[in-house]
Amino acid sequence: MNVSSFQNIFLLTGLLSRICLVCGDRSGMGALCQQCENHPVWKEPGQDIQVAGRTVRSLFTDSGPAGTLFRVAKNRGNRRALDILLERRPLSTVLPPGSRILVPVPPSKGRLIRRGLSIPDIFATALSRTTGIPVTFSGLVRTKDTPQKGLNRLERKSAILAPPFRRVRKGRPDLPTDGLVLVDDLIATGSTLRAIDRILQEEEIGVLAYASILF
Repeated sequence: MNVSSFQNIFLLTGLLSRICLVCGDRSGMGALCQQCENHPVWKEPGQDIQVAGRTVRSLFTDSGPAGTLFRVAKNRGNRRALDILLERRPLSTVLPPGSRILVPVPPSKGRLIRRGLSIPDIFATALSRTTGIPVTFSGLVRTKDTPQKGLNRLERKSAILAPPFRRVRKGRPDLPTDGLVLVDDLIATGSTLRAIDRILQEEEIGVLAYASILF
């Protein structure tokens, strides 16, 4: 093979090489470059803690390529980035024993239109397919868009006491009184999940755990 042939192969390889979804470097034929592929975050366990009597579990900590991929999925509506995250770890690890039904946090209409996807819905569906635990998308609706970023402590507390969600019962199947797992994409302060938890407690519906992709 002559020099010209090697040059053509090198050029073709460069043209076909993908861009790493995390750092933007060339990644060969994969979605991640070698450095991001081998990052320690993929081997670190997610969170598994108890908060106010609730089990809180996540697939990953919010750091490194995991955190970046999550934001590529969430802010740009990139489904491939989300799929990579969900393929990296057994999903069943975020569900404790006794889980009976999965309820994803409902998105606001505005965010759904802007992003083109609801990460909690997709995550809950993947969990259901993996474990056989049913998921329901009915019974809860968001009444207003309340971004958590930038809220102070008092504003977050207000969101819990006056949650931007409501229960919808008419024509919807009843939720079980125990074993319910609230599913969200990211748990930062937990105020969104605690707000929904408060609504469900008023009907004596027992929330068993919070599950998320990142914590």
